[in-house]
Amino acid sequence: MGVIDWSHISSAQGISSIVMFVATMVAMLTIFFFTYGAFLEREILADETDFVVKHFASQIKEVAPQEANAIKKSAQDWTPPDMSKANAVVAERNHKTVIKAAIAAASTFVFGLVFVGVMWSKSGGDDPSDFWHGFSLKDLAMDTTIMIVAVLVVEFMFATFVMKKFRSADPNMVVYEAIQGVKKSL
Repeated sequence: MGVIDWSHISSAQGISSIVMFVATMVAMLTIFFFTYGAFLEREILADETDFVVKHFASQIKEVAPQEANAIKKSAQDWTPPDMSKANAVVAERNHKTVIKAAIAAASTFVFGLVFVGVMWSKSGGDDPSDFWHGFSLKDLAMDTTIMIVAVLVVEFMFATFVMKKFRSADPNMVVYEAIQGVKKSL
C-alpha cells in the first residue's frame, strides 16, 4: 500500500481549489438532478410502462384472443381514477424536497465562496513553498469551471446513453408479477 501524496493540498490554493470544486459540483449536480434527471425519469417510466403493457397485451392476445378483444372493447370505456388529491400530495412533497435540496446546495456553494474568500484574503506571500502563497481567484475560477464542465458533460452522456437505457427491473418479471396479481385479484 503506497503513501498518499497530499502535496497538492498543502497550500491555501490547493485547499481552496478542492473546496470550490466540491461546492460548485454540489450545486451543479443538484440542478442537474432536478432538471435533466427528472426529465429522464419521466421518459424512462413511460418507456418501461409502454413495454410492460405491450408485452402483457401480447401475452393476453396469444393465450386468450377472444378475451383480448373483449378487454380492448371494454377498455374504451375505462376512465382513470381521479388522482388529483394524490397528485397534490406528491407535488407538495416534491416541492418541499426541491426547496430543501436548493437550500443545501446554495448553502454549500456559499460556504465554498466564503471559504475561498477567507483563504484568498489571508494569502499573498511570494514564497511558493509557503502555505499562504498568493493565488489568483481568476485562475481558480477557470480551473473549477473547466473541471465542472468536464464532469457535467460526462454526467450528461452517462445519463443519456447509459442510465436512460438501463432497466433496473426485468420487464418480464414485472409482466409475470402483473399476471400473478391479476390471477389473485380477479
